[in-house]
Amino acid sequence: MSDSIQVVWRRICTVGALLVAVGMIAPLRAQMMMGLDKDSLRQVLRRLPDDTNKVQTLITTGQQYENSDQDSAIFYYTAARTLSDKLGYPAGVLSYIANITAVLNVQGKFAESRKLNEEAVRVAGRHGLKMQLGKAYANLGAVCQYQEDYRAAIDYYLKSLPVMKAFGQDQAVAMLYSNLCGLYRNLLQPEKALGYAKQALALGERLDDPYAIGNACINLGNALKDLGRTDEALEIYQRTLKIGQEVYDLNMQETALINMGEAYMEKDLVVQYMEAFLRALPLTDSLQDVSGKAFVYKGIATGLFQQHKFEGAEAYIEQGLVYAHAHDQKEVMAALYLLQSDVQLVLGRYDAADHFRELHDSLNHVLLNETLLKDVQELETLYKVGEQRNELLQKDLLLQQQATETEQHRFWLIAAIVVCVLMLVLLVLAVLFYRQRQQLHQAAVQSLKAEQETIRLKATVDGQVLERQRISEELHDDLGGGLTSMLFISRALRQAPEEHATLSAKMETIASKLIDKMNEIIWAMSHENDSLADLVAYIRVQADDMLRNADIQFTCQVHAPIPDVQLSQHDRHQIYLVVKEALHNIVKHARASEVTIDFHSFTPLRVSIRDNGRGLSAAPEALLGNGLRNMQKRARELRGALRVYGDNGTVVQLETVLPV
Repeated sequence: MSDSIQVVWRRICTVGALLVAVGMIAPLRAQMMMGLDKDSLRQVLRRLPDDTNKVQTLITTGQQYENSDQDSAIFYYTAARTLSDKLGYPAGVLSYIANITAVLNVQGKFAESRKLNEEAVRVAGRHGLKMQLGKAYANLGAVCQYQEDYRAAIDYYLKSLPVMKAFGQDQAVAMLYSNLCGLYRNLLQPEKALGYAKQALALGERLDDPYAIGNACINLGNALKDLGRTDEALEIYQRTLKIGQEVYDLNMQETALINMGEAYMEKDLVVQYMEAFLRALPLTDSLQDVSGKAFVYKGIATGLFQQHKFEGAEAYIEQGLVYAHAHDQKEVMAALYLLQSDVQLVLGRYDAADHFRELHDSLNHVLLNETLLKDVQELETLYKVGEQRNELLQKDLLLQQQATETEQHRFWLIAAIVVCVLMLVLLVLAVLFYRQRQQLHQAAVQSLKAEQETIRLKATVDGQVLERQRISEELHDDLGGGLTSMLFISRALRQAPEEHATLSAKMETIASKLIDKMNEIIWAMSHENDSLADLVAYIRVQADDMLRNADIQFTCQVHAPIPDVQLSQHDRHQIYLVVKEALHNIVKHARASEVTIDFHSFTPLRVSIRDNGRGLSAAPEALLGNGLRNMQKRARELRGALRVYGDNGTVVQLETVLPV
């Protein structure tokens, strides 16, 4: 199983273990234990007047349909909401939201579910319903966990946990422990996840609650599997499946079977994991579980392939692709494309195998780009948090300074009063002296401020002059030269019609380079890009674009935490130009197939650009002359040093101490 599929299914299985929304644990337990009859409930509904009892009966009726007919469940839940709004009954609105979002989560409609749960938080807070507010926080944390918004999920869980404990909601506390287990699995902290799973199981067993026990077992099995204890995990999944069958909970059964199938796959037990996935398939249909069904298709197809039943595997792959495409399950689609390529290869259909491999690579590239975007967004978030902390520290320092000044003024006032009591004459002299001193102090402060303002304005003007000069040189050298080339080409187009295609291509290339250069100048001038993290992200994106166009494989590695520092426009532009010059030389002269950029440290900054090309001995004389001199000149301007040496290719290393 590919890493991306393991990640997405880990999310499905851990959060899928939220068997019901926290807000509906008690009602669902009651209905399952009592075995309420749907026909009887419908007859009761016809006789009931439009009051709060009818709202609760509508909710209970919807719960009876939730595992078998979700459309009917949604119908009764919606009717309960309509009646609650009519009656002005906030508890009914909250009950509706808790139940219908459980269905929406299974259907993969997380955005709609989150919006409703945010409404539940507002309703409970507005009406002072503290216990319902705690449940709404728990449900909102669960859907945030589905959406991989882990910061928000932790925040809402920690808001819910003390409320649930205060009201003695032990089932809800057990569910929160299970959810925290799943969350820490998503954060790749299996030991911490295992601890929360054990707490959830112990609380569920103390309550003798099969739903809490089953939910905790799912998360405990997943945490054990993450730690490589697969045999123990399988025993826990078997226990979960048995509990789900006893209480006729289809969601619990489906989650247990799919987790068992995944564990059997890790142990290469083909027969066992085929049986588990085949048993799970009809349950995904009953529950309308989009993610689960797509994953089951992939699991069955993999099993058939392992058993050399290639035609059967091909059929399941085709079904899975249609289903995954219809429900936007990109990770499963990528895995199925790769498996279909293997099937076609075994069947001797080499063209088809190449086609499906290209589809896999294309989709996988999209997923990798999405991952890169998340990384960049994470860096931006950390930067903003750091800025906020600095602002708070500055405010605290200002308050302390003001308090100190206040104490000093108070001291002088008391001293003046004491002197006044002792001797009136000395008081007059002291007052006159104090006033004179204050006036001198104020005059000195004003003079110092004026001097500082003059220096600041002069520095600003000097910086603007230098920046305008630099931009003018770049516009003259790069944009002026490019526009001149385009002028000559346009004249040639009029004089040599037979060469239109070639000259048009040259003009397009020159225009593209001018646009890139203009974007580079804009980036260099923008104060919003002054952080070191922004520079690293910009180098990564630009290098990937340049090398991908040259059909060179690119890797960027950051080996140290990026400090929260600001760079001058000059420094970050010079660093980028050194890296760009090195990459340009690699593309033009090195004949390399792989390039790696390593950020070894940031205090001092040490970055190396490594390729597997021809090396220094085969480099053109011009590269060793002008290109190297340009990079060394920029390194000196950065108050640093540049090293170029051979190591199965060429390594260009820049090291400099950056001013903070």
